[in-house]
Amino acid sequence: MKNLAVSVFVCASVALGAEVVDDKWPQFRGPGGLGIGNDKVTLPSEFGPGKSLLWKTELPLGHGSPCVWGDRIFVTGFDPTSRKLEVISINRKDGKIVWRQTVPAEEIEKAHEVSSPATSTPVTDGEKVYVYIGSYGILAYEWNGSLAWKYSMGVSKSPYGSGMSPVLAGDLVLVTRDYPPDPYMLAVRKKDGELAWKMNLVKSNQMGPKTSHATPVVWRDQIILNRAGEVSAYAPKDGKRLWWFATASFGTSTLSAGDEVLYVNAFSMMGDPAGAVELKPFSYALEKYDTNKDGKLSESEVPADDLYFRKRAGMPDNIPGGTSRSSSSFEGSTATRTVSSMKPNTIA
Repeated sequence: MKNLAVSVFVCASVALGAEVVDDKWPQFRGPGGLGIGNDKVTLPSEFGPGKSLLWKTELPLGHGSPCVWGDRIFVTGFDPTSRKLEVISINRKDGKIVWRQTVPAEEIEKAHEVSSPATSTPVTDGEKVYVYIGSYGILAYEWNGSLAWKYSMGVSKSPYGSGMSPVLAGDLVLVTRDYPPDPYMLAVRKKDGELAWKMNLVKSNQMGPKTSHATPVVWRDQIILNRAGEVSAYAPKDGKRLWWFATASFGTSTLSAGDEVLYVNAFSMMGDPAGAVELKPFSYALEKYDTNKDGKLSESEVPADDLYFRKRAGMPDNIPGGTSRSSSSFEGSTATRTVSSMKPNTIA
């Protein structure tokens, strides 16, 4: 079985003598979900197995990010052989595993072949660790690893597997299951895991899978969701829909929030017809640049100014259609994405 080797770069910066002002990365994309690090911390310009490495720990496979609070790191993992899902706590100073708990999932959710049943990043408030697992639901652990409470939601039926991570809003833990036929968002209380509210989300009328894998962002006392076909805001106290605007997006990515503006990465397989990019098939690139005829392209074989071609994984080059926006399932292509910045408007 392949293992994921984790190196914590903040620890490496401590070893180099940098002053750590803020020792918390408590959720997916850090404090507030903004993806902004501490600019007062000096990080090494080079790092790897032989440079600036403080420690290395092997873990089960997983796509979630580390959650960091003080001297603790929390991650999720999945062993495809034993079919075991775990929540793991690691000592930040030396990389030793402090505790690991098995998630009591009776069924493992189906995930895309490039994904994992352990995609979620834990979130913590420094008192408990809250985890969402698509195969089970929500679990809360005490700092010593004992189970504080659990909220079973059953196995997720998202066609590609879960991608969302839980977030905190005051005394609530927020989770979405945004896929047909009945998408919803719910909030449970941090102290006991009791349901505070559940809000059915508006069903998307967009073409495509109508699923969202984005993590909610709490911004200005509102919960903001990037969904299939819309960006929308909800009230933390009861989940009431406050405002929304339509997008031509699959709602796959988590948005970013500034002081006054929301930034949304709008992605669609179809895209806007006027903005569609004509992409040549991968066979074109092989014929033109594969000098050693090994059926692959190395970096030295392809010039930097001609990397726009399409290759859908597992599909032949002669599939119908000659235009496409970029997709994460494309191989050997340069991504072309649309980024929009928008101010939210209240809609009656």
